[in-house]
Amino acid sequence: MLCKSPTQQNKYHKIAFTKWLKGLNLDVKMIPEDAIIPVVMMTKCKWLKTKDCSMPIFKSGLELSLYMRTMMKKGERLTCEQIEAGPQAIEEAEPVAMKYKVEEIEVKKIKERKECIRVKGRREKEEQIRQLYVYIGEMVSEVYKDKLAEGWWYFTKLLKI
Repeated sequence: MLCKSPTQQNKYHKIAFTKWLKGLNLDVKMIPEDAIIPVVMMTKCKWLKTKDCSMPIFKSGLELSLYMRTMMKKGERLTCEQIEAGPQAIEEAEPVAMKYKVEEIEVKKIKERKECIRVKGRREKEEQIRQLYVYIGEMVSEVYKDKLAEGWWYFTKLLKI
């Protein structure tokens, strides 16, 4: 995602990482949105001063590590097993089309705040993919048969602002 602001980029990464964590089904008791705290570290900025920023900004690794220790004492966090499951999931990751055994998947933006997810294959597979979107908290429509292309099914996803 092209972004001129480190804080906006970090917000996007937090959302993407949270969705990915939810998709791993790690039996996370706490809400991942609360457990994931995006930060910005700018090591070459001696002049850096911030006030009322949407996320913590640090000038050094030492400042960041002290902050992390403080945060670890305060609230819930992922267990060691859950943390280790992340790299394992990355290592075992495969394209959604392969995982669900479908011929092809297309994602197209159709309106300002809508995407269309099309799947070539059986309707049951499209429904499984739709359920994946529902599981990670996306607002999606029901599955419909594509009237213009044989063997294609689709659903729409509402994009968040």
